[in-house]
Amino acid sequence: MASGDHLVVPYGCYTHHGIDIGDGTVVTLSKERNGVVRIRYTDFCDGRAVFVREYDKCYRPNTVVSRALRCVGRKGYHLLYRNCEHFATWCKTGRFESAQVRTVMRRLVAVKTKLAVKTATKVLAKNTSKLIVKRAARVATPSLIAADIVQLGVEIAACNSGIHPGRAALLGRGAGLITSVGIGAAVGGLFGGIVAGAVWTIGELLGELICS
Repeated sequence: MASGDHLVVPYGCYTHHGIDIGDGTVVTLSKERNGVVRIRYTDFCDGRAVFVREYDKCYRPNTVVSRALRCVGRKGYHLLYRNCEHFATWCKTGRFESAQVRTVMRRLVAVKTKLAVKTATKVLAKNTSKLIVKRAARVATPSLIAADIVQLGVEIAACNSGIHPGRAALLGRGAGLITSVGIGAAVGGLFGGIVAGAVWTIGELLGELICS
């Protein structure tokens, strides 16, 4: 690990983030202290494994350190809009982003999409005698939400192992798509797999659109 590194500490369902200053201290946005603090490296890692998040493009280490130190003492923490990952990413790139928040928000949008599809197909099924609509209604069940749980779990596990959020998202999407198609096929055969894959795709597109 080196000065200016974006450090990531896994805590199971979430990760903690900070900037390595290079002198045995780390600058992080602390929820407990409601602001940006400079603490010892040993206190930051808390005896846990520490990973370094890699970037294809970011500021030079001395610039990252300068940005982090300039913020020490500033107050304000919000889980969704101003957390430790937002802060560390901003120090590295100038972008105020949190992969953890985006992951959860995308999954919420996907779940809402599937519930909306379920409602729409049920209404159509009641008002038509076409078998294809009735089969679609049977496939678009809440059981498809299990795919979102799998996808979220894979993304979190990947991030906790030090994989970059972008690659973790790709792994999660692969798992989500496979699970969705598998559930759809189990319920409605080939047609069910196609419907489930389409519902998953719509949910992902809406999630990206809303969370971008």
